[in-house]
Amino acid sequence: MADFLSPSMEVATALANGQPIVALESSVWVQGLAWPANWETAQQVEKAVREEGAIPAVIWVEDGLVHFGLSDPALENLCREPRGSKLNVADIPGALATRSAGATTVSASLRAAEMLGLKVFATGGVGGVHRGWNEHPDLSADLLEMARTPLLTVCAGVKCVLDVEATLEALETMAIPVYRYQTDTFPEFFSAGTRTYGWRLDSVEEIARAYTLGKQTLGRGCLVVQEPPTSISPKILHKWLHKGLATVPKGGKGVTPYLLQYLAKSSNGQTVEVNKGLLVSNARLAAKIAVAMKNG
Repeated sequence: MADFLSPSMEVATALANGQPIVALESSVWVQGLAWPANWETAQQVEKAVREEGAIPAVIWVEDGLVHFGLSDPALENLCREPRGSKLNVADIPGALATRSAGATTVSASLRAAEMLGLKVFATGGVGGVHRGWNEHPDLSADLLEMARTPLLTVCAGVKCVLDVEATLEALETMAIPVYRYQTDTFPEFFSAGTRTYGWRLDSVEEIARAYTLGKQTLGRGCLVVQEPPTSISPKILHKWLHKGLATVPKGGKGVTPYLLQYLAKSSNGQTVEVNKGLLVSNARLAAKIAVAMKNG
């Protein structure tokens, strides 16, 4: 194990004993949801993972170390008083070298989890191809990391603020296996979506087998998507989004946060509630899959 990897005692013990572990990002708590929703949801996420028999491992970078598993006081403090940078996968070496604090995004979490030997990662929604990519090329590092790392990622599809059609094309081009859990459509974060892509699988045992076969045949992990527990009509979402796109800045890291905030305001907080629910639901499914992997 690299000397900059620092699992908590609980995570280290789980690794040694072969217990199922679910890796979790920290950016959603630090730069995503606001206080107190972030702390309340973080607690629900960890509780859901434990209830299904797995160990939660929130990933955080500080003091030249990549930490796996934060104590309740430490995580609550981060939620209450956010600090540090938002770390993409390419930011990890710089943050470690300068001993800077930072919250891991999907891509950074995947790379960190792979280094520790974890198999399952849960998040809200993954990044993809941004709208207007033909004028301002913008492909999320999330996709590149999913194509490279052998982890299974559980999410509610891709964020609706992205170019979903182009993102599905990118998933196909990169040969990233996609499994729809008990749904006929590919979810779009706040909604069940309208497109069909990937394979429908109806049990965590099927997903565990598909993951193993994917590693054997492709040498990589997969993307598991499920509908959010509550869904907003795609027609209504697109109506709000159309208005937001008229005022969004051109390109850059601020586009997605801007549009998500715009949707939160337009929906009177409804999208925030959906986000909270899907984070917990995805973590629970990830834990069930991790347990099925161990038992299989």
